[in-house]
Amino acid sequence: MSKTLRQVIHSIEQTMAGYYNKQLPLSAADFLVSKDELHNLFGLQAEQSEDWQARASVWVQSEEEESFIGLHFDHQITEHLNLNDPTAGITHDNLDSFCVVAEEVSHFHQLVQHLTDRTSASKLELEAQGEIDKVVVAGVRLADDHGDAHLQALTKKVYQEGQIVAENKDLYWQASKLAAELWQSLFAALPHHRNILANPKINSHLQRIFAAKGSEKLRQITEPLKASA
Repeated sequence: MSKTLRQVIHSIEQTMAGYYNKQLPLSAADFLVSKDELHNLFGLQAEQSEDWQARASVWVQSEEEESFIGLHFDHQITEHLNLNDPTAGITHDNLDSFCVVAEEVSHFHQLVQHLTDRTSASKLELEAQGEIDKVVVAGVRLADDHGDAHLQALTKKVYQEGQIVAENKDLYWQASKLAAELWQSLFAALPHHRNILANPKINSHLQRIFAAKGSEKLRQITEPLKASA
């Protein structure tokens, strides 16, 4: 597996753990799988899955005694990261690939928690949190590198200019819409703050969303934050 990809995953996990004040017991970098490995594990079911042609995907098989979880990235993503390493700085050239990895790392850690707790997770819950997390991680990194998260420009780039390439476009559109509306509500609550990610009340609000599960997560995403933040 690509050394650069592993480094990008570790940097994303470090940012997530720090911002959400949450210890991540596993690293997604240790669960990377190739298509050959997926084919060996799932047979023809893998090729028939809508995730087989995806740029990135998390694969889960849960059984009573043990569970399998693996993270796959298309070679185009890994090659692009090798040429435009985000650990050296997020740029216009690598933002999309970086966000793809950040979103799947988010899915991985949410699923690990659900498998640990033996609870189920809806696809909308997973996707909405992933849409939030990629902006959080990219924003924190931009603020660290340049002193400004450029959040309004970042959310516009991610949610308005990004293209949905997955088969289930309605699901991903709904998740993207939920995340975009969350960020707009946070901008409205703190209209004069240059970097709302650094605001303690915003940080606490996003930490609560990250920790919540199921319908409670979706409720908190849609719950407006008071302007007194």
